Amino acid sequence: MQAVQLIRYGDAVEGLEVREVAEPGPLRADEALVAVDYAPINFSDLMVVWGYYDWKPEPLTTLGSEGVGTVLALGGAAGALAVGDRVVLPFMAQTYRERLVVPADQLVKLPPDADPMQASMMAINAVTAQLLLGDFVDLRPGQAVIYNAATSGLAQWLVALAKRRGIRTIGIVRRPEDLDVVAGRGCDWAVLDSEPLAAVRERLNGIDIRLALDVVGGPATHRLIDLLGDGGKLVSYGGASRKPMEVPVGALTFRGIEVRGFFLGHAENRRRIRAALATLMPMLVDDAIAQPIAAVYPLARLREAVAHAVSGGKVLL
Repeated sequence: MQAVQLIRYGDAVEGLEVREVAEPGPLRADEALVAVDYAPINFSDLMVVWGYYDWKPEPLTTLGSEGVGTVLALGGAAGALAVGDRVVLPFMAQTYRERLVVPADQLVKLPPDADPMQASMMAINAVTAQLLLGDFVDLRPGQAVIYNAATSGLAQWLVALAKRRGIRTIGIVRRPEDLDVVAGRGCDWAVLDSEPLAAVRERLNGIDIRLALDVVGGPATHRLIDLLGDGGKLVSYGGASRKPMEVPVGALTFRGIEVRGFFLGHAENRRRIRAALATLMPMLVDDAIAQPIAAVYPLARLREAVAHAVSGGKVLL
């Protein structure tokens, strides 16, 4: 059986390799054998290879944070699943491999008409969007959330969830050509990060922005705080710029801004993922959510796939 393993830290293209590994062992009564159909290369997976996390698995370790697969076999007490069911795989299940054995009660069955490629990206983006929107501020209809990386798949889930609650969305993008893209996906206000703050404030016209979501860091954090309402909360859930967050002291001392952090991998959040997926899965079909996919590669083209993911865009194996 083939799997993608970490062989060294540093360059992501050189640090990952397709290797032959042992087949999964015999099933226990509560387990399922699943063939992995699609597994995204997430920025967080790349950050493992770059050595940015305190968690540093020993080479040779199979990576992969999420994915979707097809049930091949079930233990005798594996519940309501059936062989042939398409399922979302558990978070951090080392999904970059052809087959794996997991506890059956950690799997979430896909609706028959759900797109498996879109479902493969739900365990991180969809769940994170739901928790970010619900855990930190009790947003009321008419209030707003502002966020950067507005072209991302997570942002699409954020917009869909916000619309169901009557919450307004303000998405920040870096490129002028992305303004129409983000607006076309349902975002109420698409804002260029280089647009003068005075012009942005005039355009937003007193909208009550209570929550800011930052996945970029660096100067982008400062811009979110500048637009966030007094007494609002900024939540950092990533650092794509690889630069320290710029948090003006005056925003904390005089404007009452609160800064928090979020990590899906914390134990208390991981325990909530399956239940969240069960509630979000119908939205994949009902709201026709389609996160952008740049390309899909077979394992045999791993290096090309990783290089594509590093350069930008969501890539699936």
